[in-house]
Amino acid sequence: MMDKVAYRGGFVMIYSEDLSRRWGELPARETMIWVQDPATVGVGEAMLRAYRVTGDKFYLGAAEKVASALIYGQHPSGGWHYFIDFESDRTEEWYEEVGFRCWGWEEFYHNYGNCTFDDSVTVDATRFLLHLYQETSEPVYKEVLLKALDFFLQSQYPNGAWPQRYPLDPEELTDGDIDYTEYYTFNDDVILGNIRFLLEAYRALGDDRYRRSAVRGMDFVLLSQLPSPQAGWAQQYGLDLKPAAARSYEPVALSTLDTVHNLSALGDFFLETGDRRYLDAIPPAIEWLEASVIPKSHSTEGHTHATFIEIGTNQPIYGHREGTTKETGRYWNDHNPENLLRG
Repeated sequence: MMDKVAYRGGFVMIYSEDLSRRWGELPARETMIWVQDPATVGVGEAMLRAYRVTGDKFYLGAAEKVASALIYGQHPSGGWHYFIDFESDRTEEWYEEVGFRCWGWEEFYHNYGNCTFDDSVTVDATRFLLHLYQETSEPVYKEVLLKALDFFLQSQYPNGAWPQRYPLDPEELTDGDIDYTEYYTFNDDVILGNIRFLLEAYRALGDDRYRRSAVRGMDFVLLSQLPSPQAGWAQQYGLDLKPAAARSYEPVALSTLDTVHNLSALGDFFLETGDRRYLDAIPPAIEWLEASVIPKSHSTEGHTHATFIEIGTNQPIYGHREGTTKETGRYWNDHNPENLLRG
């Protein structure tokens, strides 16, 4: 696999049987690898686990090849983008031909040239390097690991939140664009994923800066909870701490999914800190979820909640789309439970 499938130690997510075509989240060129699990990082973790079980250094060598690919693609600021392009002079061409044209994949409409916490991209890469350093004690992995961990600290807002992407380059935006990437972001495990990983790094390395950063993140969870009777959380918040929209199908709303994730995390925060403020935030959020059950007629599959709930009215918001391309298609949100957007 390392010889025939990998490209310079890295992987995408899906390959055609003859390896002539490959995909990450989107179609990829041969010289591109995707970072997030189950691509490059997932293979690296699997190889490292195989080495721990078997003691066979072939697997350790494979994990180190994966690490070399990640090290090559580490951004100067310390984090990672969704993918690494070993022909970086052609990256803009890929955005024009693929990313910009993939309707609905709005995170790929712009080549920001920075790093992302979305989908645990930077968390997963840094965690793998932490695990590899723990196994080998090699200074080269420690250097890259500490640079990545500094990225977590530098990108954290003073109030404890993290943006989806960092550092932001406003020049990459065009007139009319809404740049949700700088927002305080729970969606796709940004804030909670960072908190969990920083605690893991603290336990592994003993640097109290990582725990302090994690606790500031925990406190942002409290800060961003809306007041009763809608004591839940949004997917993301603008810099004014008000719930904000992101992609076309992610409206200004409360998110039942992120609320459930935050409720689970609050219990973990209490166990970590002993601070009862985290427990006190749980009952009003549960009360809101119980008050937000959708009518049975809104779902033929037994769902109890809509993903999005309108602020103020507490009505469910449903997403829809029509068309197949950016030029002919559209997304919209309303209260109609029919013909829902899936996936």
